[in-house]
Amino acid sequence: MTQEIITKHRNEFNTEYWDKVLEKYPRLIIEETTSDVSGAWSNITDAKITINIKSNFDSTLTHEMLHLYLDYLQIRPSQVLSQKSFDYYWIRELFDRSEFDDTGNLMSHIKMFPIFTDLGFEDSSFIENFNAIEVSKKIIRELKEAYQYLKGNEILTRKYVRNYFKAMFLMNGCINKKIHYFENKEVLRKNDTKLFSILNSFWSKWKSLDIYGGTDSEKQLENIVDELYTGIEQYVDSKLK
Repeated sequence: MTQEIITKHRNEFNTEYWDKVLEKYPRLIIEETTSDVSGAWSNITDAKITINIKSNFDSTLTHEMLHLYLDYLQIRPSQVLSQKSFDYYWIRELFDRSEFDDTGNLMSHIKMFPIFTDLGFEDSSFIENFNAIEVSKKIIRELKEAYQYLKGNEILTRKYVRNYFKAMFLMNGCINKKIHYFENKEVLRKNDTKLFSILNSFWSKWKSLDIYGGTDSEKQLENIVDELYTGIEQYVDSKLK
């Protein structure tokens, strides 16, 4: 069934991507599911794509295939974020594996999206919640109000850094050009220039990273994650002194 699906959906535009994915995962399995969530999973030798039967099959299959294509390129943001966390005390304290997975998924989407649209798909078919506005002005206001009470308050600092991190990554990871976060980002920048700079610098470096550089790209990803984590560690320490 997997081979039949690939043959049906392979074309002159996507065949090079399928070739690379199948080169890395020759035993790839593709299945339909009634689960609400489609996805791609892989280990060293095996991979599996599951597709919700209610979704647009072609665009969803391509989306999940591109996740595996990044694996082929050895670009694995979630894995690097998780593995690097063991070297940083506050990162381990502040975040759990699911947050590394969510953040890494957003990072992957940034690199996948241009390929997806180059293959002829509409922007809005990239993800089902494409039009969702994830970061509200209420969240921004709460972050702004909390900032003045951080000094020496570990509980509040933990919550603030986690929520600030999430807001910044959701805004920077938003691929919908119809959603504009400039005003919200300006509020965060003016209110906390230090944490804003740490997170914004990371995102800028990630967006400019060349995913086709092989081991150089891997090393660059590791380096910018180290810079991010070092910055957050120093920020938290400065608030708790």
